[in-house]
Amino acid sequence: GYHLRLDLSEVDYVSSAGMRVLLKFRRQLVGIKGSFGITRASDSARDVLELAGFADLLVEGPSPAETTAIRIMRPPSLG
Repeated sequence: GYHLRLDLSEVDYVSSAGMRVLLKFRRQLVGIKGSFGITRASDSARDVLELAGFADLLVEGPSPAETTAIRIMRPPSLG
């Protein structure tokens, strides 16, 4: 199966549209016997996800073998 982990350590804000995308990814991956999770969420991203009832997306520890990890980073400062 396919396994995807998102590193949100540099994400300060998660909108409702962003949460819908995360849930869509999870639904699609689970549908093909894969997995989806969020690792290293920043405090603010973790708070929003937990308050919205999405704490089950937060994963800790080692991820499954053959996992694709994606780190979401802040855009460079323009100033």
